[in-house]
Amino acid sequence: MPNLSCYNPAMHYKLGWIGTAAFQVMDGPKELVFDLAEGQTLPPEFKEGDGIDIVLHPDHPANIAMGMNSGYYEVTHLESGTKIKLAHKTSEWRFDKKLTCEPCDLRVEKNGENYIYKKPGVVVPTKLENYHVLRQAYETRICPLCGCAMNELS
Repeated sequence: MPNLSCYNPAMHYKLGWIGTAAFQVMDGPKELVFDLAEGQTLPPEFKEGDGIDIVLHPDHPANIAMGMNSGYYEVTHLESGTKIKLAHKTSEWRFDKKLTCEPCDLRVEKNGENYIYKKPGVVVPTKLENYHVLRQAYETRICPLCGCAMNELS
């Protein structure tokens, strides 16, 4: 979910690439990527290079904490006036996943800007204390100890 809380909702953005699962928005040199919900597509009038407005409609923090996030972005195509809503929950998969490697019983998760690991009852190699090792394991879902695929905990 791109953080638009510091953006002026009256500011215009430009559409970049448009894919089947996401699309790019350019704010000068800054790039934002918005996920589309399963089965959702941009209307045909949305073309690369077109101007759009994006307005943030956040949900109350208590609702978000309880897993009931109904916040959304409202995207308006400037030339046609067509509007679409992009639910914040569509992008939740990008954040705060907890991964586990079953053969090693290693768990890796993100905590704010840091990555943490848990390996119950075992002394672990010091390489797990390196930020880049944990980040790579988190992003690739590959165990840094045994090379097996890591599964997401639910």
